[in-house]
Amino acid sequence: MKQQSFESQRGADWAEYADQLQRVKQGYRLADGQRADEFVAEYRRLARDLSVARARGYSQRLIRQLNDLVVQGHNVVYAYREGFARATLMFLRVGFPSGVRQAWRYMLASLCLFAIPLVAVAVTVVNSPEWVYSVMSGSQVSQLEGMYDPSAEHFGRERQSQGDFMMFGFYIMNNISITFRLFASGLTFGLGTVFYVVFNGVYLGAATGHLLNAGYESTFFS
Repeated sequence: MKQQSFESQRGADWAEYADQLQRVKQGYRLADGQRADEFVAEYRRLARDLSVARARGYSQRLIRQLNDLVVQGHNVVYAYREGFARATLMFLRVGFPSGVRQAWRYMLASLCLFAIPLVAVAVTVVNSPEWVYSVMSGSQVSQLEGMYDPSAEHFGRERQSQGDFMMFGFYIMNNISITFRLFASGLTFGLGTVFYVVFNGVYLGAATGHLLNAGYESTFFS
């Protein structure tokens, strides 16, 4: 294609892009999501036109014109940063609910795999207390009782800041490690993930049933 035909075919889009560039460039921030998507799509087409012009040996005037538009577009696209607070709010308002709705079948399956064993084991242990030892060892049961015994010294007494930090670190590490195990065990066609979800339900059910029998529900549920 000759340069004249190329310019005639794409010139109107370049002019519109140049106008759009001035409208959407507000302190090197894109105005909103829809206009940003349109701008990026046109930016990609313009970059392709620049590549074509160079490959076909068109005039330096045209190449400089297209290159200037590409550079300005690059500064807008890649200098744009959405504020952390706004991005977080958008995720909570839109991203997370949308993700849950799209994966509701998996969410429901995971809930059932966790909640049904939890309730079943808790009811079993409440009615037959010895069943807790089928899930936990004696030392684990003793440690559990020590954690939630209302008469223990750590209840009703404010922890030191160092203790708060240590407990925060423990729970974060524990929850992240569980999450990684659930994710990584998905490599076994999801069987490992199912095992960990069910196991956590069984373990928590056994703990719940035993602490209800021990009369520690006030400290456990709170």
